[in-house]
Amino acid sequence: MNFIYLDHNATTPLDRSALEAMLPFMADQFFQPSGDHLACREVSQAVERVRTCVKALVGVSDGDVIFTASATEANNLAIRGPAWQTLVVAPIEHPSVLRPAQQRQLEGANLHILPIDKFGVIDLEDLEQALSRMPPAMVSVQHGNQIIHTIQPLSEISAICRRHGAFLHVDATQTSGRVPISASAWAADFVTVSSHKCYGPKGVAALWLSPRAQQLAWHPQILGGGQERGLRAGSLNVPAIVGFGRACDLAVERLEADAQYLRCLGTDFWARLEKSGLDFTPNGPAQNRLPGGVHVSIRGADTRTLLARIPRVIASTGMACTQAGVDPVLTAIGRPSEASRGALRIQAGRGTTGDDIAEAADLITSTAKELSARWGSI
Repeated sequence: MNFIYLDHNATTPLDRSALEAMLPFMADQFFQPSGDHLACREVSQAVERVRTCVKALVGVSDGDVIFTASATEANNLAIRGPAWQTLVVAPIEHPSVLRPAQQRQLEGANLHILPIDKFGVIDLEDLEQALSRMPPAMVSVQHGNQIIHTIQPLSEISAICRRHGAFLHVDATQTSGRVPISASAWAADFVTVSSHKCYGPKGVAALWLSPRAQQLAWHPQILGGGQERGLRAGSLNVPAIVGFGRACDLAVERLEADAQYLRCLGTDFWARLEKSGLDFTPNGPAQNRLPGGVHVSIRGADTRTLLARIPRVIASTGMACTQAGVDPVLTAIGRPSEASRGALRIQAGRGTTGDDIAEAADLITSTAKELSARWGSI
């Protein structure tokens, strides 16, 4: 079946040029980058070049890049690596931030959960007040939300963090290659980026560390041979890292054009939903959102059933890495439990066409109306 793929928040297809960059390191250049032989040093140089590519993606020229196996691992390293006494997070953060932060609370750290508004935007006044009465804290904020597509006001958040000497971790997993990441302008201390969210391979991600973050006392989460500056032991996945580097290059090159294209697709999908007369409620903000992303709750619909009826369309009812049930992000912004049952998330990508959007919108709206009419007659 020829699918219409509209779930780019979950993962993106591997760019062909990233795959081609990986192939030599999967066969001929298979050497360990930590070895002393010339062939090993050439592989090591390829890995080091990718650190520069990651820095360009996050908008910096200094600091360091630690490769991990996933954004989840990178977030855990940022939260659990230094011995933070105080952590500040929002309730709509990804579980890979929330759960380690809650674990640190069980281990004795202070945890402050920031209030948010109905669009998922952090309460800046509460952040200011919280940091003013706390010892230097670590604030972890996602750049763009994986469910309702909210983009946080990082410039204002970072200014508050600087005033109070707080460290700032930005989880930019969902924004890599979609909107500019400005770690330098934000004076961020940590930034998480993920390869498979920006058309690179799965199995690799990175945590960027500022010079200030590099000076912290670290407790590695994976112990072994001391790779990655001693912060993340284990043989490097060189082919994936090289593919990640190519994906970073493309993301930087195509950023403006991709963002504009995705905005047009998202606007078109939204307009088609409205024109169809479908009974739905939008979730998240109308502005300051990930381009190409739409999240709605269709009244009276079970969207799992809906999507099962239209297998040609690959979309989502929520995060790919959580279990079914009430969506914690929708709960956090004050939406009722019924909103999770009818939740539909779409995210267009580079390969999405206008025809894809038109067909998907038609299939979704017609099927939702059909199911609603059938259930209403029972």
